[in-house]
Amino acid sequence: ENQDDEYFGEYSGLKIHLEMLSDHARTSTYARAVNSLRSQIEGKIVLDVGCGSGILSIFCARLGAKHVYGVDASDLLHK
Repeated sequence: ENQDDEYFGEYSGLKIHLEMLSDHARTSTYARAVNSLRSQIEGKIVLDVGCGSGILSIFCARLGAKHVYGVDASDLLHK
């Protein structure tokens, strides 16, 4: 198993994403950070590379991004 497989393997299950989303301090800090960029996001096309659960993509969409594309290399969606 190479280093990439090991890294992405850690994020291929729902449990880690649920744990991160349940971490209120983490999620609310991300929300505040994204909200502080409203003028750079509103009406723009956003590419969220390594989107994981997609929470940052959702925050951007809520701020009025024209389009949001979330891409991730983990196998989470293939299970």
